Order: sequence, then C-alpha cells, then structure tokens
Amino acid sequence: MNYLVNTSNSPGLIITLSSFTRVQLRMLCGPLRSGHLFAHNGIKTAVSAEQRNTFLHIMQVFSKTPLQIKALEQYIVEVDGLVRNAYAKAGVNDQERKAAERDLFWRCEIPEVLTPVVKEILTDKLRKLMEASDPGKVHNHDVSWLNLTDDKRTKQMHERLNVDVIRKIPLSAQTRLRRCPRCLSVMEDLTPQQLAAQPVWVFQNQKTCVCFNSWVVMDPPEA
Repeated sequence: MNYLVNTSNSPGLIITLSSFTRVQLRMLCGPLRSGHLFAHNGIKTAVSAEQRNTFLHIMQVFSKTPLQIKALEQYIVEVDGLVRNAYAKAGVNDQERKAAERDLFWRCEIPEVLTPVVKEILTDKLRKLMEASDPGKVHNHDVSWLNLTDDKRTKQMHERLNVDVIRKIPLSAQTRLRRCPRCLSVMEDLTPQQLAAQPVWVFQNQKTCVCFNSWVVMDPPEA
C-alpha cells in the first residue's frame, strides 16, 4: 500500500487520512453549501435583472461542478468516523496519532492501524461518492488556474495570466504585484484603502504567501 502511495504521486489518500486536512475540507464544504442556498434563494427574491443574472451565473457554476458538495461532505464525515474509530480501537493515544500523521506527510507512510480504513475508503465509501458524481468529469476538470500542478496546460496558463494566489482571481497586466521568491506565487499589491474594502479573510491572509514566505513588491508595470 505504501509503495502504491509513493509511486502514484497522488496526495489524495494522505490528505483524506490526516485529521488536519479533513477538517480543512469540511470547513470548505459549509460555505459552499451556504453559497448555493444563497444563490438559489436570491433568484427568487432578486430586485433587478442584473441581480437575478448574477445569482443565475452562480447557480450555473454549481450545476457544472462534477462533484456534488453534499456527497463530498458526507464522504469526509464518514471517513472521519472510520479513522477515529480505528485509532480508538487500537488504543492509539494523541501523541502516537500525531506521530503517525507526521509520517503520513513526511514519509508517505500509512500506519498499519489504518489499513482497514483505506480498504473501506477505496471500495464502499468511494463507490458511493462516485455514484453521486461524474468520475470522467472529475478527472478532466480544468483546475489549471489554481496552479496546483506542473503539467503543460497549467504552465501555459500561468505564463500568460497572473492569478492572485490569495483571492483566486485573474489579474490584469497593469496590476501592481507582490511576488513570493520561494514559490513564485503572486497577489495584487493592495493599498491600505483597497484592503479596507476587502473581506476580513483577505486582510488576514495577505500578510504572507500561502507557503508562509514573505512577499517582495514588484516594480510597477510600464504604462
């Protein structure tokens, strides 16, 4: 099993088995569900054509997703229960669990205690998730704009387009940038006035890059 994890070069199983990343995934599902509900209700209560069209566009984004949010959230909840029960039955204390999860990320080693969990994840649980999604569309879904991989399509996109790594929005060629010297990610160099108008989470996360390195402000683009 560990051999397959190392040779497949896919972090999916490790992310699923780690408690921290499972929490992060569950935290993402809540706002997505709320956004879907807000847009659905907003279509009915829109006070202008422009507002209604905005909500319709949001609903179209949700309708095109190859993976249903409720199904993904249920999958994560069930996996969370399996992992917790496996550790509890084996008498694994908190310190031992933390050590096992460090090995997950540092060595890509899945602890023996989670072997039955992996089997159920890759059979029964994954089968249910796939029934509520389109595996082909999941595999081919274009995530190149997120800059998570080093494939040709992703490289080409980011050679011609800057994407704000914090807000996940495309930036124009005239945007003043901050660049991370470690991972080369960029974000817009927002002025104090612009930051004041941003959501709180932007202000909280813009101080460093997503890799926790400091920003370097780039020279202003030529007019």
